[in-house]
Amino acid sequence: MKIFILEDNPGRIAWFKKHFGQTNIETTSRIFKAIEILKAKKFDLILLDRDVGHPRWSGDDLAFAMWQEKIAVDAPIIVHSMNVQQRQIMMTHLAHLHKNTIQISFKELKLLSPEEILDLAGVKHEESDKKENEKQKVPEL
Repeated sequence: MKIFILEDNPGRIAWFKKHFGQTNIETTSRIFKAIEILKAKKFDLILLDRDVGHPRWSGDDLAFAMWQEKIAVDAPIIVHSMNVQQRQIMMTHLAHLHKNTIQISFKELKLLSPEEILDLAGVKHEESDKKENEKQKVPEL
């Protein structure tokens, strides 16, 4: 599984890496670098923060670029900014093109297990496959 994260907080980046374990995670806090990465590679999940420590550029700009340039349209996106109003703006940009886009604060996201986060985003993973197989089993009579 490949996950892209736009985030500038080292503590949050460490949390994501610890939480998702050996998953292939790529992070940046730079908007133009994020655009470059997202154009070049395919990801199973994209996590976006809004406030990334730059006085001029933010996750809003990335969301707008993703909409305008049709970047990563197949990947589920979680906007995890604590900034509720700006999270809504990002969602407006992304909702035009990205069908599976959700918003949740990082504070709420921290309460979820990796499997719950993947389920929330609609990402297939080992645990979801196990649950699906269990549902399909027919009990013996």
